[in-house]
Amino acid sequence: MDRLTVRVKEGDRKNECFIPGNKNAIEKVGYIHEDGRWESEEYKGKAIDKLAEYEDLEEQNKLLKLPCAVGDTIYTIYSDEDSSFIEEPKVVEVSTHRVWIDSAYFDYDDFGKTVFLTREDAEAALKEMSE
Repeated sequence: MDRLTVRVKEGDRKNECFIPGNKNAIEKVGYIHEDGRWESEEYKGKAIDKLAEYEDLEEQNKLLKLPCAVGDTIYTIYSDEDSSFIEEPKVVEVSTHRVWIDSAYFDYDDFGKTVFLTREDAEAALKEMSE
């Protein structure tokens, strides 16, 4: 992913962040008061700093992107000699490399092969397997 922010590395503004050449992104960050007034200056820096922090972590391979969350329904394909079918278990635990359902788990590599985030994707894969 391309960075949206630039972090100042030296000088008086060291470690400050900004979004170069993207005035619209800066203008859209802000807060709407109850009376409908738009306020952006107070919150603009915090939002850009937070985005820059996530981009820094992503560049350092320290940002973990989970395929799903606890409580999500996933769609798993089971197949044996006699039949193939889709199950819809609930996720009970997510670790750094596995998703747990009841007493079984799936590695992240299983997603897109035998584990899917939508029923439609699971049905398409099951149909492809049977052809």
